[in-house]
Amino acid sequence: MHSLTRILLPLAILAVTGCVAPNDDDSAEPTPAPGPLRLDEVQARCTHNSYHVAPSSPVVDEHRYTHAPLAAQLGEQGVRGFELDIHLDDADRLVVFHIPVIDQQTTCETFVECLQGIEGWSAANPQHHPIFVWMELKDDIDANKITNYDQIDAEIRSVFPPERLLEPDEVQGSYDSLREALTEEGWPLIDTVRGQTMFLLLEGEEHGGAYSDGYTSLAGKPIFVQTDASRFDTPIAAVAKINDAGSADIAGAVQRRILVASNIGAADNSDEDNEAKRQVALASGSNMLCDDFPAAVQGQEYWLDMPDGTPTRCNPLRASAECTAEGLESLP
Repeated sequence: MHSLTRILLPLAILAVTGCVAPNDDDSAEPTPAPGPLRLDEVQARCTHNSYHVAPSSPVVDEHRYTHAPLAAQLGEQGVRGFELDIHLDDADRLVVFHIPVIDQQTTCETFVECLQGIEGWSAANPQHHPIFVWMELKDDIDANKITNYDQIDAEIRSVFPPERLLEPDEVQGSYDSLREALTEEGWPLIDTVRGQTMFLLLEGEEHGGAYSDGYTSLAGKPIFVQTDASRFDTPIAAVAKINDAGSADIAGAVQRRILVASNIGAADNSDEDNEAKRQVALASGSNMLCDDFPAAVQGQEYWLDMPDGTPTRCNPLRASAECTAEGLESLP
């Protein structure tokens, strides 16, 4: 899609939904031009295993947390990043849960059902900055292995129309690779990609390498593929999952304009340990802070409070001097 179309599309959506009045009066104020803020200037709240419902009798303490449905996380808790564990069932459906039998409860059973929850909220709130959806193809202990990546692509595109997906081709533009595009130009302006959702593959060599033709190309595909520090300079390097928010690798990724996600609070850690990790993460430059507790929980002191976020705040390592939380996103 041409860049001019990307700039005008969010404004057209607003006019249709009635959030702003169409400019059909010569005396009306002109519509503001897109701001200077880019996508990697965000530091957003993300949830770990975003579909998760605690078992009635958890086998381990790390399973003792329950998330709200995805749309409620977006609308009520300010979450803008998700993690979905994907399995293939005996009926060849892509389904979402953590571990078979012992930790299998979920707020959305199928991949499509999960995506519909995100898309419904997104369509009703088109001025949000892009939503990040991490996917782990969690088939390592499953009888059914995931090999048909076209099925994943097709299910994403069955829910999200092209203009509401932020895809690798759009970021790469006319450059020879994603890496070159990010080095030379950076991520798109947030005001040109509002209302979009971005899909990211959280995988190692088996799935990530196969999907990206050996980490060389994502042409025509809707999903970005994570790279670790050894692949930060490969042609597709654009996103990374670095679980340890204290890792020195985060600074190297941020310097290369790679979007980073990190795990923060966990159900099997103490409030004190989780709070210490939160403080490290807030200063780390990681773009997505993924937590078991995105909102306050009764009887528990810790939760992922995002200071100065509305719901997202300016990234301490990447944001420009012009960045404000309201400039990133400010929904009613």
